[in-house]
Amino acid sequence: MDGIDQSPASPSGKNRKSSETDSPKRVKTPMGPLSPVKTGKLLPTPDSSRDYKKLSDHEIQSTITENSDSGIGTLASNSTSALDDTFPLDPEEQLEHLLAETRKILGDSFDSRLFLSGRGQAQLEQIERMADWLLDNINSIAAIYSDAEPEILSKLLSALKAAENNPAHRKELSPHSFAMRSIILLASEKSGAGIESWEAYTQQSPGEKALTLSDPEFWPWIEKHTSWIPEAQAAFLKYVETAFVAARKLSSRHQEDQIVAYKGGFGAGKTSHGKEAFGQDEDAKPLFSGSVAPDSAKHIMRKAMPLSHGTVHLQGSNMAFNLFDGLIDRQGMGTIVYDTSLSRASDIENMIKKAVKAGKPFKVVDIARDDKARMLAVLGRKVDGEDPRIPASFLLAGAKRDRAGRAECLNTVLKSQKSQHIDKKTKETKELIHSYELYCGDSTGSDRQWLVTLKSSESPQWNPDLSKEEIEHRLASQGIRFNADSGLFELLNPSEDWSAVLHKELHKPTRELIGNLSEGEAAVRQKQLMGRTIQFVRPLASKSAEDAYYSLALPLTLTLPKEAFLDAFSVLDAEATQQLLNDMYEASKEEQPISYMDLPTLFALEFNRYLTATPSIWPEKNE
Repeated sequence: MDGIDQSPASPSGKNRKSSETDSPKRVKTPMGPLSPVKTGKLLPTPDSSRDYKKLSDHEIQSTITENSDSGIGTLASNSTSALDDTFPLDPEEQLEHLLAETRKILGDSFDSRLFLSGRGQAQLEQIERMADWLLDNINSIAAIYSDAEPEILSKLLSALKAAENNPAHRKELSPHSFAMRSIILLASEKSGAGIESWEAYTQQSPGEKALTLSDPEFWPWIEKHTSWIPEAQAAFLKYVETAFVAARKLSSRHQEDQIVAYKGGFGAGKTSHGKEAFGQDEDAKPLFSGSVAPDSAKHIMRKAMPLSHGTVHLQGSNMAFNLFDGLIDRQGMGTIVYDTSLSRASDIENMIKKAVKAGKPFKVVDIARDDKARMLAVLGRKVDGEDPRIPASFLLAGAKRDRAGRAECLNTVLKSQKSQHIDKKTKETKELIHSYELYCGDSTGSDRQWLVTLKSSESPQWNPDLSKEEIEHRLASQGIRFNADSGLFELLNPSEDWSAVLHKELHKPTRELIGNLSEGEAAVRQKQLMGRTIQFVRPLASKSAEDAYYSLALPLTLTLPKEAFLDAFSVLDAEATQQLLNDMYEASKEEQPISYMDLPTLFALEFNRYLTATPSIWPEKNE
């Protein structure tokens, strides 16, 4: 699929579940106002001699209150944990418990349309309470079966899909399927089980085989509408309704029949360039909002319940891709814009083929920027904002892919052939010429300039206002050069491990990296990050991450689960981890906060992306 990472399994042998995350320990946290589940619950000590696969009847004392907005009943439990006395380990028996509880709490009145609209607050509360109930019971058995917890939710989801695939159970499960899948997904989001929305909302894969991204059958299967449950298909149609209107508004102002793909990493400046290039509508709103982008598709699911960008990345990318794929063939549509990564030459080759088939020229707008400046821009994003806060591992992997693939991406358009297209209706012939515009910032990541335009089988058109030395310097900042003898672009250092280079640089304090930005951008980043602090309410008992977490100020622990805080250290090497813990130890003794400015940039990125809401002690909370 164009624009979605289809990388094979990682060297470790573990399949990468999406292109948005690739961290050593995938801890998922909600990105909305939902309170995280406390991990230190005081659960009754189980009797290991009991049969934990045996079902029991356990009634939750609760009352149902009516919500005036929707009329949907919500659970107000009189029990703090609502534990089943003997929650089973067997996934099929767990499914029986989940179905019974879903019927009891949600009944038959769960309105998926209202829930997906983002206006079903009462329904979200029901799903949240059910997710907490499920996690409480999973924790109760995980305390006995120490290896069970990471896989319990995944196995439960698999059991649900298998049962629905059985005609004998389908009718019974069908009315509650979407709700149960949402409960499992939200429970995964809270606990860090790593289930993604595409896993939750797809049918059982062909042959009952659990497909992964590295399987050749995966992408043809995931792109079919019938692979998704009806509610997920409805979410796609809802996205199409809004996205098509915005795309049509853009194309009505830019009527040239062409396909434009914006290429560039997070924080590169694609949006700012697009706003300048396409202008505004009659209401002074940017027409570039009509570009088809995975982030806008993700919003359909994220407004229904608090899910991270990583959790909905593949589903959102699939929705955006399917819409864009349909728009390519639409004649007389005008200019359509796709905001994607396009890291590989094969992505561009596929786009050119589709454009030629549709009789349209294809254009790449590549926005290249210093990678450290991009990552600082991501770090500056607000916790409660719409822009995605990206895992450091994904930023590093994306930077490596872009740097390694840019030369061949350029060459793909440079070597593409002009072609003749005959309009079926008018019988007129037009020449299709594909193009590639490369824009690049300076060494500080600012002063974006157009460098070169490439067109099918033509010589490059260089910016006449820039010296040859300046152009070469900016190309070199992206690890490439133009070979005049071959007439092609090439890598400066093909063996370079750019991810490792960046990883080392990002161990430096944020303050040091900000010092390399332009004066104007440095001032912006300082203003954003100075007030974001890690504060301690008591001295650390020892120089350990766990002690550091228990010494954090309450507004921080309320917005950052313990597992997430501990995992944020995993991006650092051992020496940097120990140094940071030493700094935290000393800061806690002196009752001094640590600003993002003084944290290793990698750790600050991870800490910031794991926060579920803006801590109340940060100044920006009241801005």
